[in-house]
Amino acid sequence: MDKMGYTYYQAAYKFFEEQQCEKAVENFIMAYDCNICQEEILENLYACFIAPNEADFKKNYEKNRKDLLNIPYEDLEIDFIPVSNSNFYLFHRKSQEFMGSFSLDDSSIMKNDVDFESILIADCWDFRQMLSLIKENTWEIVYILLNEHKSYFASFFKLPRFRELYMNNAIIFENVEIMRMFFEEYSDFYLPKRVFASDNNYSAILTEIHKKRLANSLAKRKNIFLSILIPSYNRGNKALSAIQEICCSVYDSEIEVIVSDNGSDLYAQEYQSIHDIQDSRIRYHRNEYNMGFLENDMVLLDMAKGKYAILSSDEDIMLISNLPYYLNLIKKHGDCGVFCTSGMLGNFGTPEDETVKVHGVKAILSGINTNYATGVGYNMALLRQMKPNI
Repeated sequence: MDKMGYTYYQAAYKFFEEQQCEKAVENFIMAYDCNICQEEILENLYACFIAPNEADFKKNYEKNRKDLLNIPYEDLEIDFIPVSNSNFYLFHRKSQEFMGSFSLDDSSIMKNDVDFESILIADCWDFRQMLSLIKENTWEIVYILLNEHKSYFASFFKLPRFRELYMNNAIIFENVEIMRMFFEEYSDFYLPKRVFASDNNYSAILTEIHKKRLANSLAKRKNIFLSILIPSYNRGNKALSAIQEICCSVYDSEIEVIVSDNGSDLYAQEYQSIHDIQDSRIRYHRNEYNMGFLENDMVLLDMAKGKYAILSSDEDIMLISNLPYYLNLIKKHGDCGVFCTSGMLGNFGTPEDETVKVHGVKAILSGINTNYATGVGYNMALLRQMKPNI
């Protein structure tokens, strides 16, 4: 008999008699890993720790998995040995192996300050590994793709408060076919831009779905985040260049781009090219006559379907590389009525972390009186409250 293993075995019983449950379980596991009385150790652990809590595990699972998982409780492959209200040791029934421990964090990972971006985590059963990724940012949505790992991952749903603490912003796909159908049918859900997976094929799948979204009509979308508004007059060549740059963006359902041609006499061919672009994000409008700059801006605001809208002159090129920064910035300061920025545009530098918030009438006046319309944005919900026909 292994001397060290037997020492662990004796220590485990001593700690158990002293009601030091965590130390007892730790030593039982170390003895088990040394091939000491394995059958007896499992019988004791199941009888003393797992069986008395089985009803609670089932109750937790049914509550936590609602609308997220369709996996029956009987198919779960990992059992949990509770040594406190928040600390659990994992045991995999099929392989008969202990798999370390997991501690519930009493503080939720969800915060009010939510980022715009989402993440896809694929083919990872171990929630402990997922958690480090989830905590990197306060993701808008965490998409989880399980495939053959579903019965492993689903086991964590046995734990108390698991959904409350970790899954409030999660959407779970049991296989890649369901994920594909979901994103193709529900275009109002934004595609994740960060992918964690050992297989690069998932990025290719998302790119394929992105291209389908660009080719299909998204006219009925109700979840456009940002409308990019381009008033234009007699600069169809520059407006076309600006549109072509924006078309390189990885965003689809998140944005729309509207060009309002203010009755131009020049560059008719370029304006027609904008009209003919086969991209569901692009909308083209032509006024019958030159209405003036301000009225043309109002036409664009009337047309905007986004939660927020930003003006961009037809002679400016938007820096697509900076767009993620500004989408996050707008979301985090979504209570503002008017915002002004310049780093989104090639003519005006790069993003800065400094943010100045101005509220009320002062904000409206600041937007109206700005020297240059490019980079002026609006909270469309607040704007529509002030002008009902917008």
